[in-house]
Order: sequence, then C-alpha cells, then structure tokens
Amino acid sequence: MTGVWQAILQNDGFLAEPDIDCKFDQQTQAATKAWQTKYLGTSQADGVVDPKTFGKASSRLSEYSRTADWVDVGYDAEIGLALRWNFYRDRTTGRYSFHKSPGM
Repeated sequence: MTGVWQAILQNDGFLAEPDIDCKFDQQTQAATKAWQTKYLGTSQADGVVDPKTFGKASSRLSEYSRTADWVDVGYDAEIGLALRWNFYRDRTTGRYSFHKSPGM
C-alpha cells in the first residue's frame, strides 16, 4: 500500500518518481504532511495515511476498465501530470497494486 500512496504523492507533485520505493520513510511522511495540509488543512496534517487521508485521495480514483479479477483504476492528478502509474484493485480482496504506465 505504501507504493500506491507514494505514486499518488508523486502524481500530485509532492514526491519525485525516484523516491517511490515502497518504504514509508521520513521523506514520505513529510510529503504526506504537505499533501494533507493542501487537501485536508493544517490541523489534519499528521503524516499518517489514515482512512480520512486515503479517502480524500480515493475520491480522485476512477475505474476505467475491468477484467474478471481486477479493476483498472486511474488517478486524476490535480496538477495536470499525465497518468504515470496504473493502479489496480482486486475486486475480491480490495487490495491495490500499481505499475508504471507504458511509454512513460
């Protein structure tokens, strides 16, 4: 899940692509606080990706194709970056995974 969150931070301009390493380190925590400040307000900026934080981000996730087992989900980055990561959500378990978009 950390990698998906880091990809969201990267798409919104709070983390550089090389920093996506699936580790919730100090850099990711600082980027999370900055993201929370912008989208939830300063009082909510604690650097923890709780249901409220991920819920706000997930409001910009949208389904754009399905297979028997997976739903392909896009993330609408507010700053206008091209989608760099494809997110997938398993319809059975609800777990997310992601990969870099082809050609990016």
